[in-house]
Amino acid sequence: MIRICLFAASLSLVLAACAGPPDYPQPTERDALAAYKNGIRADLAVPLPPDPKVGGTAIGDTPGEAYAKTVTTFEYESLRGGREILRRRLPAIRKVRLGECTGARVSLDRVQDYSHHRLADVDRAWECAFTDEVDSARGRVAANGTAYFYRADEKWLMATFRKGRGSYERVR
Repeated sequence: MIRICLFAASLSLVLAACAGPPDYPQPTERDALAAYKNGIRADLAVPLPPDPKVGGTAIGDTPGEAYAKTVTTFEYESLRGGREILRRRLPAIRKVRLGECTGARVSLDRVQDYSHHRLADVDRAWECAFTDEVDSARGRVAANGTAYFYRADEKWLMATFRKGRGSYERVR
């Protein structure tokens, strides 16, 4: 049984590695800047779920009920606040520099949840290291990350990976 599992795991790694690049050239830095902004616009176009309006906890709530109400409210407010940050960031994005890019099979587990709707029909994309520069209250700042860059409806989009995103630091 263990040999079968190891064989299946090895085969899936080989198949993923053999996915090859997408059938379009890798993005330029100009394409990457457009992809970053288009990805944010696409995520903002999806409406927020309805406000849960749980009204906080009440005397007599069980610990489970109180926890569920608190988490539901926190998740909604976190999502709403994150969208406000994206709206403010969009005009502040100045530059995207690309590092190494390789063709990759898309895995939804690797990207932010809010980008899943955009990648549902994307099989292969360019997986690229990138650095983005953004104007902020601290001046120009930059951070590193990894993302899928892909084409959909004749335009470039980007979906950032969950892990490995650096903190913004001042550009000198």
